[in-house]
Amino acid sequence: MRHILVSLFKRLLWSSLALAGLVAALWWFSGTHNALPLVATSLERLVPAGQTLQIKDVSGSLRDGGHVGWLRWTQGELSVEVQDLNFTWRLETLLKKRLQFQQVSAASIHIDDRRAPTPPAAPPADLSLPLALDIPCKVGRLTHSGNTTLEITDLGGQYIFDSASHILYGGYAHISSGTYQLNGQLQARAP
Repeated sequence: MRHILVSLFKRLLWSSLALAGLVAALWWFSGTHNALPLVATSLERLVPAGQTLQIKDVSGSLRDGGHVGWLRWTQGELSVEVQDLNFTWRLETLLKKRLQFQQVSAASIHIDDRRAPTPPAAPPADLSLPLALDIPCKVGRLTHSGNTTLEITDLGGQYIFDSASHILYGGYAHISSGTYQLNGQLQARAP
């Protein structure tokens, strides 16, 4: 009996050491400048059927953030193209079910929507997310083309999801010849 317990203890010890080594190696790799480009390449292959994702000029680490020179997502007649995306975050906040960015910025975002107009759908009853979010963002230029066209310059604000509400603080946008300030809050669940 004692021999069996010693054998089980040794196996448990070696398994624990192997798991600790794997976790340490993954933590080390997440801080290297090869981590973000590798994940970006993997994401291009993991998009659902009927969608495409192209990402170029990626640098940075998973732990600290990085730079994406160009990104394009397409689904049918809808596409979104982002130029010069930069972000920094605190990845360790994921352990607390929270994703906190220090900064997210893009030089430009272009949305091309060539889909046929459809009647408005009923608003969803639940807009909950699995994580709390804190995202200060800034976009130099946002354009929309398709059935309607729109151009917004100097767009930004602080977006927060606190598990109960979606909140926009200190939002601002320059549209045509006007500058607008935006603040708002939307409950995640109806009513």
